[in-house]
Formats: sequence, structure tokens, C-alpha cells
Amino acid sequence: PHVSGGVTGIRAWRPVRISVSRPNIGIPPATSVDYLFYGYATMWREDYPMSGAQNIMRVECVDEFGRLARVNNFAQSPQGAGERTDQRVQRILANAGFRGTLDASTGNTTCQATTLSQNALTELKLVADSEGGFIDCIPAAEPTIRFRSRTTIFSAPPIVTLSDLSDTTAGRVKYELVQQEYSGDLVYTIVGMGRVGGVVQQVSDETSRALYGDLKYVRTDLVSETDAQC
Repeated sequence: PHVSGGVTGIRAWRPVRISVSRPNIGIPPATSVDYLFYGYATMWREDYPMSGAQNIMRVECVDEFGRLARVNNFAQSPQGAGERTDQRVQRILANAGFRGTLDASTGNTTCQATTLSQNALTELKLVADSEGGFIDCIPAAEPTIRFRSRTTIFSAPPIVTLSDLSDTTAGRVKYELVQQEYSGDLVYTIVGMGRVGGVVQQVSDETSRALYGDLKYVRTDLVSETDAQC
């Protein structure tokens, strides 16, 4: 039953989409589909119990980032100097054979030329870090990558609105428990950010240094076009 045209359907890197249907009370259409995951099956593992119980098939999956992490490019001649970060993201994805949707805001930072010789996922995350924004995969009907610039993060409305179970407002995500965590892992009192071949731009907070000491975070691998953008 798993063979079509002489080719088995149980094979690695088959697309996997997980969704749920839920009723819409009094709102057409009768049901809505929420997408929870889109990715690829990387491993099929079938167990055959000796007791005569039913076989169990386990499927290991990764999202689009998992696929991009396997794309190791050949070096090209350096190009793309001056392109915005969102344009760089689009070019990296095109070079990696991405066939889904890119949901990107306009970048605020321009980039140095690149040979695209690094791993595709490494290149994407480096561009997002240089922008001061973020890049991620979002559940959808097809592979979807989201890129947000640093100004969009602070000016755009929230991606989702949470509310407790008693709130009946449509479109809000209900929750039962919220937990806050205060960790020192992300506390830095001296920060230095630099681009490749540039001068590291350093800032510090004297009040924080008095409280926590000299906790340093330094990056010198950003691809920003100028030092001022770091």
C-alpha cells in the first residue's frame, strides 16, 4: 500500500505536514485548519514486537531549517555588496533551492559582498544577527520562512495575542499557565559588535557593571556593510 509507480512512499526527506481542524461556532466555514508543523521525515523506524502486538512506526522529522542546515554551498565570486538584509536572505534561500514562501520585512542594514560559501542556515542566521532582527520557520501549508528587521520587531503589533481561558475574543490564543524565568545567562554589561574587516563597536553600562561585574559579549563576524551599522 506504500508503493506508487514502483517507488516506495516510505523514504527519507518526504514532506510532512501536521494540522488540526477545529469547529467555528456560528462562523462560516464550519471548520478552520490550524497548521502546527511543516517539515520533512528524516528517519522511519518500524518496531516488530515479538508478543504479536501491532507494529509501531516512528518517524523523526525536521523543519525547513533542518533541510537548510544540510545545504553546503560552493564558493562563488563575491557579490551582493550593498544589498539589504532581506534581499540577502532571499538570495541565500534561492541559492539553497528553497521552494516555499518567504515572509520578510524590509531590512535596515546593508551587507558586505559574500561568496555564499558557508552552510545556508549559517548564512541566514548571520544575516539576521547582523540586522539585529530574527529569522525562523513558521507552521503553514507549505515551507514558510519569516524574517523580521530590528525596527519591525519593536514597531509591529504582536504576532499572537494571548488571553486566559475566560476571554471569548476571537483570534486570541488561550493559555492555562504563564511562567516567568529570570536568568543571568543573557546578562551582559559590556558588548562589542564588529563586522568582518571592521572596527568593533563597544558599549557598556556602568550601573550594570557595578551590579554584575564585567560580563562581556563580543561578535566580530557580522556582515554589515559599515561599522556604524553594527
